Amino acid sequence: HAHPNRSLRKVQDICAKSPYITPRAASLMYLPSQSDSTQIPSHIALCEELIKRNNAARDNAKKGDANKNAIPQTFQKYVVHESPEVCRDWSRPHSSLLQIISSSMVAFAGARFGLKYVHKC
Repeated sequence: HAHPNRSLRKVQDICAKSPYITPRAASLMYLPSQSDSTQIPSHIALCEELIKRNNAARDNAKKGDANKNAIPQTFQKYVVHESPEVCRDWSRPHSSLLQIISSSMVAFAGARFGLKYVHKC
C-alpha cells in the first residue's frame, strides 16, 4: 500500500506531475520572430568551416609531400555560440534540439581544426 502523501492519484495535488501546460504558461513561452530564422543555422556554419579547413589541410599536406620540411598547419579557433532563441524555441523544439546535437557533432569532428560549439542551453 502506497503512502497517502506520495500518491499521484490525487488530481488536485499541485505537486502531481503532468505533461500538460497551462494556457498562461504557454502564453509566456518565447516564439521566434521572422528575423530569427534569417540567421545561418549553427550546424551549417560549422560544417562550411569544417569543409574549408579540411580542404586547406589536405592542400597543405600535398604541398608538404613535395617539401619534407614544411611546417604543419595550425588553425585559429572558430567558435560558434548558439543563439539563445534556439534554446527557447517552443514552436519547433525537436528541430532546435537536432540543431544543437548536429552542431555539437560537427564541432567535435572538427576539433582538430579548431572548431568549437557553445550552446549554453
